[in-house]
Amino acid sequence: MTLSEKSQRLGAFVIDNIEQMRFEIEEMKPVSLDFPSFEITPFDYIVFAEKALKTDSLESRINCVSHLKHAIDCELDTFLHILNLDTLLHILNPKRDKASVAEKIGITGRIGVFNSRSLVKLNQIRNKMEHAYVEPEIQDLEVYSELVQAFVYALDGFMFMLAASPFMIWYRDNDWFSVHFLSSSFLYQFSSDDPDSYTEDLVFDRSDQIDDYIFAIKVFFLLCRAKHLISLKSVVSELKQMLNLTSDGASLSDRGVSRPKNVRPTSIDWDSE
Repeated sequence: MTLSEKSQRLGAFVIDNIEQMRFEIEEMKPVSLDFPSFEITPFDYIVFAEKALKTDSLESRINCVSHLKHAIDCELDTFLHILNLDTLLHILNPKRDKASVAEKIGITGRIGVFNSRSLVKLNQIRNKMEHAYVEPEIQDLEVYSELVQAFVYALDGFMFMLAASPFMIWYRDNDWFSVHFLSSSFLYQFSSDDPDSYTEDLVFDRSDQIDDYIFAIKVFFLLCRAKHLISLKSVVSELKQMLNLTSDGASLSDRGVSRPKNVRPTSIDWDSE
């Protein structure tokens, strides 16, 4: 993953400060996500697959594989559409109408939503059936049916986080760090009540390189989970891995990455430049 200075500045701020900041609980209304206009849902396909599994015949097993594949496709397309990643994938491959399943699974795996290796294996089963005419085993289908259901529920959980937490504020003393999901972009804002300070915004949208946009999404989901599910230490540890920083806290400022302009060095403990 090759990240711009903008992404590295965001990562540096979170690494250096988030453990000393507190989450501000505010009354906020969930947002309505921009769902694609699909008439059939992933759960419909899962129901079809379960019905097929109850009939142990070659035809039903073939139908089961097809339904499970469609459940994955539908969930991936929904998730990527909501995050505008379908547009980015098209920009990367303008000659194709649609990204491959492997590409979509790869993008989802990079966001950290689900282990993509198992889903790639499911796609391989389908490819064997279609291209090598191999009969799917009932035992394999039972396992992968459960896996697909877990995948759909996992992505639904992340979409719920987007809808339920479109705006977050973290603060310490007079300094504020806010995070906004704005339907087509992610806004990270550094601000302060100090009259000598001013606000700086870091906006990530589909005009960014895909690595930067994926990084912004992953930071958003980490902060969502940090509200109730994981420790701030875990957030810092994962960001350090993403930015290839050493566990001893090697600073991004040592690599020439500047801090957000408005944050006062006397208030927030950035490494000296």
